[in-house]
Amino acid sequence: GDTLGNIGIGAQYEALRFQYHKRLAMKYRGKWGFLDDREKFIVQPYYDEVGDFLYEATWVRQGNLYNFVDLQGKLLSTHGYD
Repeated sequence: GDTLGNIGIGAQYEALRFQYHKRLAMKYRGKWGFLDDREKFIVQPYYDEVGDFLYEATWVRQGNLYNFVDLQGKLLSTHGYD
């Protein structure tokens, strides 16, 4: 929403977090993913937990494994980390 109380992006999401380079972390049906500023999915809601984009990437957690995702939604590693 904006300072006038108008609701824009995010009305159907459980949570929205920190915007960085026009990327938002969003929670939908209990899973986290990422959107761009036009509400297009960068990463589908799949992860149990995500960080905020800083320095061009962020961490993501699925189950007990962590990985990293870049601004385009690509995983930066082929395996997860404990």
